[in-house]
Amino acid sequence: MQVADLEKQVVSLKEQLGASEEKRKDVEKEQEDLLVLLDEVTGKRRKDKARLREAGLEVSEDEAEDDDEDEGEE
Repeated sequence: MQVADLEKQVVSLKEQLGASEEKRKDVEKEQEDLLVLLDEVTGKRRKDKARLREAGLEVSEDEAEDDDEDEGEE
């Protein structure tokens, strides 16, 4: 009887492990998607700031910190 109980416990733990691994993979995929989105938004923001500068408009230090790190006085 003890062996059967232990085998059931092993099966249950394997199922839990599989579910946890699946959840971890989903979270990693979502995190990767968010990083890609962040990269796209950052690139768009840089292009927009460059267009503002070309149009002769001022870009505040907070908005320009990515491009003007060496010029910024925080």
